[in-house]
Amino acid sequence: MTSLAVAIHSLFAASPPIEWSEESNPVRILDLVASGFRADVTLLGAAGLLVLAGAAVITVGALTRSATWLGTGITVTVIFALLFGGLLALFGVATAHTADRAESAMKRSATARVQESAREFGPLLPPKPAEPVNPLPGAEKVRTEIRRMVAASFNAASGAVVDEAGAPLRPAAVAFSSAACGETGVAVQLHLAFRTHDNAASMGRILAVWDEAGYAPDYAMHEEIRYSDSRLIERMGLRDRTTIDGLIHMSIVGACATP
Repeated sequence: MTSLAVAIHSLFAASPPIEWSEESNPVRILDLVASGFRADVTLLGAAGLLVLAGAAVITVGALTRSATWLGTGITVTVIFALLFGGLLALFGVATAHTADRAESAMKRSATARVQESAREFGPLLPPKPAEPVNPLPGAEKVRTEIRRMVAASFNAASGAVVDEAGAPLRPAAVAFSSAACGETGVAVQLHLAFRTHDNAASMGRILAVWDEAGYAPDYAMHEEIRYSDSRLIERMGLRDRTTIDGLIHMSIVGACATP
């Protein structure tokens, strides 16, 4: 049935059967399919006009009470209505077959072009797997970095660094606290209060060390801040409260880490 429909379709469309191969250009395939559809619409339109013409003859015969006109109109209308219906059914089958062939030809064309590219440039590489998200650093690694930064800060200070009672402060002995961050992480924190021989000079020298380490500057509420979005230390702050309690207050917050 499909072969008969395709043969009749080719006959009425006044065009030879379309031959496709894997070398066919996809644009050419689409053009041929579109041309076939346009021919179908034109032919069906012509048949429909003939049916309307037969209906007009019937109308004239009815108005003039002419049996000849009426009979001729009925005969013409029935013949062309049957032709229209038959063509519509056959073209539907042929069009579905053409669409299937076009899809198959375009797939073969795409496969052939991929194979040709592989022969010329080598096979296509598989997609790169997504790079794993950098895991959180360990909390102890963050503590070590904070101790290192505290040591560098104390070394830059003016004179000895002592606590409120006058006892020397040692970076290796500082006490940390922590706060929850993320879903399961912890943020290591350190808060120190100390004084030096010259607090104002020590403030400038310590900030210079932080700047040299590559931290970005900020300032808020009488606090000098240095921060980073990519380092083990996320935020460092200094407050000079010499006129209030005679001390420099330092706060350091590490990046979110695993406990």
